[in-house]
Amino acid sequence: MIKVYLRWSVIFIFLIVLQTTILDYFVIFGYKPDLLLIALVFLTLTYGQITGIIVAFVSGFILDLLSGGVVGSSSLSKVIAAFICGYFYNENRIDIVLRNYTFILIVLLISFIDNIVHSLIVFSIDIPTMMRIIFAYGIYPALYTAIVSSVILMRPGKKVFKT
Repeated sequence: MIKVYLRWSVIFIFLIVLQTTILDYFVIFGYKPDLLLIALVFLTLTYGQITGIIVAFVSGFILDLLSGGVVGSSSLSKVIAAFICGYFYNENRIDIVLRNYTFILIVLLISFIDNIVHSLIVFSIDIPTMMRIIFAYGIYPALYTAIVSSVILMRPGKKVFKT
């Protein structure tokens, strides 16, 4: 079990560094995919809600420290996302959920929730700008993240993560 924890720790540290550095070159119309969230959804669907929440808090906090954003904003948004994602966890259907379009839809929903919660924390919002924020910081980044997750996890014959 320690090997599993070490492997996931290395994966998340690598993804946090990747998210804060190299992914800035993969921005499309101001949006970049959240690879950390894709791995968090995968981990939560594989190991359950409590594990996902703990990893979400730690990785979100480290992401906040490295990105220079509002400290705690990524932690809270990723914890809420992992909490909701945990309701899709079913120990008997792990492989079924992770290997078809259901995973992409879960990533889309969880990414939307993560982006909206993060935006509500970071920006001071009034009512007229709420719809613009939902589209600009919720739907579009969620679609981009879902597309990247489909490219990563739906490659035939390739297992990116081992369950």
